[in-house]
Amino acid sequence: MKKLKINIGDVLNSDENLGEKVEDKFKFALLQVDKRLVNLELAIGEISEKIKNLKSIDAETINAIKERLDELEDLVMVENLGEIELKRFFENIESKTNDLSQKTNYFSEELKKIETLETKIEQIKNLEEEIVKLKEKVEPIETSILKNLKEEIADLKEKSEKLALKEDLEKIEKNVKEIDEKISGIFIPTQEIINLADKVLALEGKIKLLEDFKEDFDPIRSEIIKLKEKLSFFDVSSLEKISKLEKDFIELDKKISQLALKTEELASKPETSEILNKKIEELEEKINLIPKDNLEKFENVMKQEMEEKIKAIRDDIEKNENKIDDLNKKFETLSMPNPEIVKLDEKLNQLNLKIEDVEKIKGEIDAIKKEIETLESSILKKVNEDSSTFKNNVEEKLKLIEGKNSELNEKLKSMETSLSKNVEEKISSLSSFSEKISSLSEELSKLKEENSNFGKRIEQISNIENEIKSLNERIKLLEGQIIQRVASEISDLRMETSGEIKEIKDKISGITATKSEIDIKFLSSRLNSLKENVDYLLNRKVEFDMKLDDFQKALTKLAEKVEDIESMSFATTTVEERIRALEEKMEKMPDEIFNNLKNAISQLPSVRQQKFKAETEKPDLDSDIKKLLEKLSFLESKIMSLEEDVKSSGSGKALIVE
Repeated sequence: MKKLKINIGDVLNSDENLGEKVEDKFKFALLQVDKRLVNLELAIGEISEKIKNLKSIDAETINAIKERLDELEDLVMVENLGEIELKRFFENIESKTNDLSQKTNYFSEELKKIETLETKIEQIKNLEEEIVKLKEKVEPIETSILKNLKEEIADLKEKSEKLALKEDLEKIEKNVKEIDEKISGIFIPTQEIINLADKVLALEGKIKLLEDFKEDFDPIRSEIIKLKEKLSFFDVSSLEKISKLEKDFIELDKKISQLALKTEELASKPETSEILNKKIEELEEKINLIPKDNLEKFENVMKQEMEEKIKAIRDDIEKNENKIDDLNKKFETLSMPNPEIVKLDEKLNQLNLKIEDVEKIKGEIDAIKKEIETLESSILKKVNEDSSTFKNNVEEKLKLIEGKNSELNEKLKSMETSLSKNVEEKISSLSSFSEKISSLSEELSKLKEENSNFGKRIEQISNIENEIKSLNERIKLLEGQIIQRVASEISDLRMETSGEIKEIKDKISGITATKSEIDIKFLSSRLNSLKENVDYLLNRKVEFDMKLDDFQKALTKLAEKVEDIESMSFATTTVEERIRALEEKMEKMPDEIFNNLKNAISQLPSVRQQKFKAETEKPDLDSDIKKLLEKLSFLESKIMSLEEDVKSSGSGKALIVE
C-alpha cells in the first residue's frame, strides 16, 4: 500500500506539472501573439498617418496594397480555423473528464453494494454449515432409536397377531358358510343362458341358408358372363363399371365360400360343441359364486348393454342398406331398355337380400361373442369385489392391531424424549466449542472479503492510472501539435507583416502627390477592418484563458476522486494484525479443544443398561473428535494459503503499479 500511495502521488504530481507546463507554454505563445498584434497596430497607425499625409498614390501601389490586405485577411481566417480546432479539442477533454467522474461515482456505489451482498452470502454459508453439522449429529441418534423401536414393534406385532388370528379365523369361517349358502341358490340356469342356446341353433339354420345361396349364385355368375359378351359393344365407361361390379361379386363369392368352409369345419369337429359346453359350464360355476343381489344388478347392467349393442347393430344395418341403395342407384343409371339387364337387376336384388342376411348373421355372431366376453369380465369383477370386501375386513382388523401398536409407540416415544433430553444436555456442553469454531470461520471469511475487496480496488486504481497515463500521452501529443501550429503561425505572421511593412514603407516613400482620394479612402477602410480582426483575436485569447482555467479545475477534481478511491482501500497493517491474532488463537485452540472434550466425556453417564445408546454414542464421539481435528487442519491450511495469497498479491500489485 505504501508503494501504491507513492505511485499515485507521483501520478497526481505529474498531472499537475503537465497542466502547469501546458499553461505556461500557452501563455508564452499568447504573449508573443500580443506583441505581434501590438506591432501590427503600431505599423497600421504609422501607415494610416502617412496615407493621410499623402495626396496621390500610383495605381500599381494601390493594387499591391489591396493584394497584401487580402493575404492578411486569409491569414486571419486561418487563425480562426485554428481557434475552432482548439475549441473542439477542449470540448472533447471536458467530456472525457465528465465521463471519468461519472465512472468513479458508479464504481464507489457498486463497491458498497458488493460489500453488502458478500456479507449476506457469508451469513447464508455459515447457516448452511451449521445445519449440516446438526444433521450429522442428529442422524446417528435417529437411526439407533428407530432400530430399537422397530425391534420392539415387531415383537409386539407378533404377540398381537397371535391373539387376533383366532378371532379372525372364526369370523372367516362364518363368512364362508354364508357365501356357500348364497352360491347354492345360483345353480339354476338363467334365461340368458337359454337365450344363448337358442341363438346358437338359429345360427345353424342361417348357415344352411348360406349354403343354398352359394348354389343359387353359380347360374347367376354364368349368366353374367354371357351378358358381358353381349355388352362388349357398350362404351368404355359402362364396361369399367360392369368390371367393378364383377369384381365385387367375385369377392362376395369368395367370402361366402370361406364362411361355408368355416361352418363345415365347425360342424365336422365334435370339439366345438364340447368347448362351448365347457365354457357354458364355467360360466355357470362363476355365476353360482355370485350372490343374488349382485346378479340382479348385473342383469340390469346387461340389459342396458344389450340395448346399446342392438342399437349399434341397427345402425350398422342401416349403413349397409344405404350402401346397397347407392349401388342400386348406380345400376339404375346404367340400366338399358334390355330385358336381360332387367333380369340382372332382379338377380342383383336377390343377391343384395342374401348379402344382408349374411351380414346380419355376422353381426349376430359378433354380438354373441361380445356377450360372452362381457359375461366373463362381469363375473370376474364380482369375484374381485367379494375378495376386496374380505380384504377390507382383514385390513380393519390390522388397523385395530396398529392402534394398539401406536399406543405402545407413544409410550416408547415418551421414553425416547426423556433419553433425548439427557443426550441434548450433554451435547449442549459442546455448543461453546462450536461457537468458537464459528467465530473463527467468520474471522476467516472477513479476511477473505478484505483481500478480495483489496484486490478489486487495486485493479480499479491500476485501471484509473492507465487511463490517466493515456490522457497524459494524448495531452503531450496535442501540446506538441498546438505549439508547432502556434509557432508556425507566429513565424509566418512575423515574416509576412515585416515584409509587408517594409514594402508599404518603401512604396509610401516613393508615392507621388498626384493620386486620387478614392484609393486613400479604400485603404483606410481596409485598415479599419484589420483593426477589428485584431480586436476579435484579443477576445478569443480571453476565451482561451477561461477554458484553460476550466480544464485545470477538471484535472483537480479528477485528482481528488483518485485520492478518495485510494483512501477507500483497506490498510495491509490491519490485515496482518488480524492474521497474527488468528495464528495465536489457532496455537491455543488444540489445548482448549481437548480440555473441553475431556470435560464433556467425563460428564457423560456411565449407564450401560440400554445397549443401543452405548453402541451409537461411542462411535459418534470418536467421529466428532476426528471431524474436529480435520477441521483444525483444514483451517490451518486455509490460513497458510491466505498468508501466501496476501504476500503474493502485495508484491504483485506493487510491481504492476510501478
